[in-house]
Amino acid sequence: MLNTPLAIITLLIVIGYGLVLIGISYRSSKTGQIKTGKQFFLGTGIGPFVLMFSTLAALCSTWVVMGCTTTTYTTGWQWIALVVLYQQTFSLSVGYFGPRIWKLRQTYDYASHGDLLAHYYDSKALRYLTAVSYLMLCVFHTLGQLSAMGLAVSAATGVNMNIIIIMIAAIVIIYSGVGGYKGTALIDTLQGMIFTFVIFGGLVFVLFKLGGLPNLFSEVGTVDPKLIIYNGNMEGTRWPLITALSFTFIGGIGGITTPSFWLRYYTAAKPKDIIDRMSVRTGILASIVVPLASGLIGLSAHAFINRGAAVIDNPGTVFQSLMSQIGGSYWVILLILACIAAGMSTVASNMNMSALIMTYDVVHVFRKDIDESRLKNIGRGVMVALVCVGAVLAMTATSALTTIVQIAVGFGAAPLFPLIGIFIWKRATKQGAIAGMIGSLAAQTFSVVVIPNPLGIVGGTWGVIVGAICFVAVSLMTKPYSQEYRDNYLAPLKKGKVYSTTNTD
Repeated sequence: MLNTPLAIITLLIVIGYGLVLIGISYRSSKTGQIKTGKQFFLGTGIGPFVLMFSTLAALCSTWVVMGCTTTTYTTGWQWIALVVLYQQTFSLSVGYFGPRIWKLRQTYDYASHGDLLAHYYDSKALRYLTAVSYLMLCVFHTLGQLSAMGLAVSAATGVNMNIIIIMIAAIVIIYSGVGGYKGTALIDTLQGMIFTFVIFGGLVFVLFKLGGLPNLFSEVGTVDPKLIIYNGNMEGTRWPLITALSFTFIGGIGGITTPSFWLRYYTAAKPKDIIDRMSVRTGILASIVVPLASGLIGLSAHAFINRGAAVIDNPGTVFQSLMSQIGGSYWVILLILACIAAGMSTVASNMNMSALIMTYDVVHVFRKDIDESRLKNIGRGVMVALVCVGAVLAMTATSALTTIVQIAVGFGAAPLFPLIGIFIWKRATKQGAIAGMIGSLAAQTFSVVVIPNPLGIVGGTWGVIVGAICFVAVSLMTKPYSQEYRDNYLAPLKKGKVYSTTNTD
């Protein structure tokens, strides 16, 4: 039910916002020719500004609006430090791997990491294992985003959460299916700027109300010192040290292969854009500035509760609840726009990636002569299927957003060691890469489904540990590639100015 005029206005704004996004996507589809499925789902030559903000939008997701705020509210200040630590590894990995993968893509015409791994290791099995890994990531990530967006808008409007999920899913399906990667990249740029503006606006408002940052920490410290001083044996909702560190580990390690980045390795206009915009500028925004602002707002809720100015019934909506109580109902509209902007951009990125994987890593492998227009339509069908599955799961999801994101990143980390082996470890073999991926996927599944987080270590970390052991052990027991083979394969990185040495080397 719509309980207030504000609820009706908010819902109309969401619908209007969706129509604007569809209009942008339609407009972009009419500019320039998109002849192939690869051009539609991958695109090429993305400029530096769009590259920076579309990457930020795809990376941050609703987690930065809701998950980061909620976890800082329940866990304390140290959570922000963990976020900064693990997301900085994203920037480092982008700076090292990004230009190298970009150049290999230009040389060998790769469309995905599945292409890259299958070519270097001469293994179709690695292509399919990579596809499974990333599709699992897409499902869980899409589930988390739709669930969070549905919860946020429902809390503000009073409309049933499931109706909101269906409505938002329909909007994303339409604009992604119409504009492809190019359209979603332009939309993501807009959405990245929207949620960045709202989050910083919220922080400025909160600090103004509390009298500055020192007062924020002082008042929160009087409520509970553990919120600002880390204690490895925190009780209740506080994370034990091993859980916090293992989450940080899998978040950072998984970032090296996260689709939000590698999809853009292939679309950047030039490698310098990857280094400057993605590994430096976007890295600063995504790994320090935005989580810092969002986390401080979550932490500040304790000060306002202590003052009697706010009541938080549901920690999952602390951002919306707090701002509506201390700033007026119209803050809810801005926060809903920020939440759906962050969530839609990540869902759209997942849709493009899943369509690309299914069409070029699966369908096109079996049917080399398939018509490009049909391939594009198959990809669109995959998009719809992914969002529908995510929407159905989101309607019944019970896990917190942070937990869902951790599971997604864990599955996405499975191709990590085979990828590293191409550039760093000369002893890597095809058999080791396959064993590493199978071991990682099996351990991730076991530590999520059978025995969740054994010994307090999050499931994704077990996947990385087992995957690394299998990869190294089997590689050492099998015949490595010759130095001549590696030199020939990596020769493009040594020709011309390819940024063979980057800011993270």
